[in-house]
Amino acid sequence: MLWQMLALEMPFAKYESNLRLFYDEIHCGPKYVRPALNDAWSIPLHICLERGWAQDPKERLEMKHVEDILKKEIIRIRKGDSSGLQHHKRRSTFVFRQ
Repeated sequence: MLWQMLALEMPFAKYESNLRLFYDEIHCGPKYVRPALNDAWSIPLHICLERGWAQDPKERLEMKHVEDILKKEIIRIRKGDSSGLQHHKRRSTFVFRQ
């Protein structure tokens, strides 16, 4: 999902209407095929994505590390502005019925 948000497109979109081709080329083809990483994306984002795709779950980043990487990227893009990135507990949007 992170790749999709960064790329602003669906991964493997060319297979959307042909699931058999997707199965043959991706599932049964070369192992561990992943969408291409954009060279314009930072090294930390590349690492975040690649580690998230690791076959071994132990090699994947914990969500806290992903959060830290994304916050640092936002601050870098904003040229040091970290306003609004503080975590605040939010009330549930669940509406209680009487």
